[in-house]
Amino acid sequence: MEFGVLFTSHPNPQEEPYPHRDVHARTTDEIVEAERLGYDTAWIAEHHFATSYGIMPDCLKLFAERVIPAFRPPAQQVAAAE
Repeated sequence: MEFGVLFTSHPNPQEEPYPHRDVHARTTDEIVEAERLGYDTAWIAEHHFATSYGIMPDCLKLFAERVIPAFRPPAQQVAAAE
């Protein structure tokens, strides 16, 4: 049996005000933690033009810019940046 987690990137307006950079960082941290705990998949809900329930307009961009680099060893991150 496989288990996955669905992330809606729902902001907490008092702690994560617009432009919601903290929401994206938190979502990335939660995905990395789900991987560490052994979950098989991470789903991210995509919402366009939303400001309250889920604010992720481009899931692929989040994975490319934040999630995939979070799984690379530090030496690979430096090499990729050069």
